[in-house]
Amino acid sequence: MGDTLVHVHPSVGEVYARLARAHGAEVEAQALQARFEGAWEEMTARVPPGANRYRVFPGGEVAWWREVVRRTFAGAEFDAEPHFGEFFEAFSGGGAWRAFPEVVPTLEALRARGTRLGVISNWDSRLPVLLEALGLRRYFALVLYSSAEDVEKPSPEIFQRATQRCGVEPARALHVGDRLEEDYRGAQRAGLRALLVDRRGRAAGAAAEVVADLSQVVGYL
Repeated sequence: MGDTLVHVHPSVGEVYARLARAHGAEVEAQALQARFEGAWEEMTARVPPGANRYRVFPGGEVAWWREVVRRTFAGAEFDAEPHFGEFFEAFSGGGAWRAFPEVVPTLEALRARGTRLGVISNWDSRLPVLLEALGLRRYFALVLYSSAEDVEKPSPEIFQRATQRCGVEPARALHVGDRLEEDYRGAQRAGLRALLVDRRGRAAGAAAEVVADLSQVVGYL
């Protein structure tokens, strides 16, 4: 989902800075973005691979995101805690998200060929609403997300559930994602074919089949 089909617009840091500004605080967006990315990586590193982070973290998904926001604003002259609900809600619908330009044309082309499509994502309970808000839900026969499945990529379990529900052998399925371990290697270990989406040119030297964006996926099917 994230960085494969959609991206935050203009960035998490910009959205957070705008919300802080609405409460009279000026916080530099680039600094917020850097702290957000650091907070995300630090908290993710505490979760055993494949475990549902929202179950592992005390308090579930809301508490997880509350802690992310708290860490992002640590050191800033703004207390985000009283306004946390606004920060959480900002990413619940389509307002802070955009599909990449080639996504809808690619999904249309794949659907026209009779390809059965699905989403497998490490995401919280807001995913179904977000897909609807962005007009993407209609393309997918199934949507699996970690907070509902209680398992995350790279665990083979979530990939195997997807192929079982589609009624297809893993070797006849192709998984496309942007993260080397969670998406590419996780899918391969579950017996699926895999492609790595590298929109930012960071996968140089990686032992993986790489595409620059989703428009190249059609040629692999």
